[in-house]
Amino acid sequence: MAADGPAVRGATPAISRERLIDLLNEDLALEYQAVIASVVYSQVLKGAQYMTIAAELEKHAADLTGRLEIKM
Repeated sequence: MAADGPAVRGATPAISRERLIDLLNEDLALEYQAVIASVVYSQVLKGAQYMTIAAELEKHAADLTGRLEIKM
């Protein structure tokens, strides 16, 4: 038995704390990019597109922002 628990056949190897932080930061960066892209695109829509799409993009950005708050 290892100091940090028993070995499990087929289990994913442990990763370092630094690697975990790097992976979480990458995920967070992608979430922020999605929020920014949704907000920017919703602001540049014009005409008939605006009426049908902009509100959905703003809702999507709010949903993403909510997920970011949960992660933090």
